[in-house]
Amino acid sequence: MNYATRIGSSPLTIQVLQLPPYVVGEWRGTAPGSSRETAIEAVGELLARSGDNLVLDLSGLSEVSDPVIQALVRGMNEAQRLGRTVCLVRCPDDLYRRLQRAGAGGAVSHAGSLVAATNGLAPDPASTLDLYLRSAPEFLSRLRNVITVVAKEAGLSQSTEFELKSAVTEAAANAIRHGSPEGARNHIRVSFHLDRRALIIDIEDQGKGFDPQAVAELNVSELREDGYGLHMMRRLMDRVEFYRDDRGMLVRMTKFI
Repeated sequence: MNYATRIGSSPLTIQVLQLPPYVVGEWRGTAPGSSRETAIEAVGELLARSGDNLVLDLSGLSEVSDPVIQALVRGMNEAQRLGRTVCLVRCPDDLYRRLQRAGAGGAVSHAGSLVAATNGLAPDPASTLDLYLRSAPEFLSRLRNVITVVAKEAGLSQSTEFELKSAVTEAAANAIRHGSPEGARNHIRVSFHLDRRALIIDIEDQGKGFDPQAVAELNVSELREDGYGLHMMRRLMDRVEFYRDDRGMLVRMTKFI
């Protein structure tokens, strides 16, 4: 049975939704220190629901205080201790880094839409497409063909489609080159999430990843091969985010519609 519980009011509200085998928490609003008790109540409700998968939709959350961060970390770690998986939906990379610094551990997965995180069970208007490619450059042409179809579905102009192809192909080529320790025996996953606001593309590999903050800003007077692709992706897309855990690296790129 699917049922929801609404916790809190302005400035922070959390809707807890039961979608067996998923328990979903949709966090909305701002989260100052005064919202700590609301966050703790929500975490308790999420953990009390039965389900093997905890999904936290943090796309509508902003200005998160340290006490609320600590409540989220407690919920994530406790869920994993109980044997549940944890998936974060559209969690900004700066928020994810704060969660990690506060002690969030284990293998946390990331999804670009709620419908993808719940395999289509959640009432989410986003449409999704997953593309798995063997880690070999010759498969990049297939990816570009898919991007053409997705761009038309999103109603993007030809110039925007070109920017999208350039950025996504660069990210996928990097995933093949640097994120595939066993070469063609590895694969990359490219996920497209389209709703009325944005097109989000996730490129996930199976490598050790890198620290994007360690890549220096590009100096046009000192052009180097390393860092140029990252600079190009940031110029062509509205937002580029990076997530890293024990399973690999995920690059998320957003083009607003």
